[in-house]
Amino acid sequence: MLGDRMGMWASGLRGAGALLWSTLRATFLYAIWCAYWSREPAKQTSEHVVREVVSELRRVMRLRFTAATLTPETLSALPTQLLTAQLKAAKLEHFVAIWTTGGTFCEVEEVQGGSPKLNLRLTLASPVQAP
Repeated sequence: MLGDRMGMWASGLRGAGALLWSTLRATFLYAIWCAYWSREPAKQTSEHVVREVVSELRRVMRLRFTAATLTPETLSALPTQLLTAQLKAAKLEHFVAIWTTGGTFCEVEEVQGGSPKLNLRLTLASPVQAP
């Protein structure tokens, strides 16, 4: 199911939902691929795959949140060769639309007079429903 083409679904996801689903699918498939090719039996278990997926998704959320909260002044100070198209287009509202859907994976807390704060909800201790 995770390896199928989204266009095959009658009500195919669009916009933020499609970006989130693609990230989830790619992360999960990569963890399975790594487990399949691992020479260590402990890394070939479903528990290890789940740990890797949760760890990677938490890392991706932190990185994308950081990129989305960079100020224009900070971005203009960076050498242009370091900026990717993804970083240039990142805005906090895009991050919120993709990752905070229903408060499942994380939430962004607006701090009055300060920078927004990211609260990650995805952990091994608290499974979440699929978005």
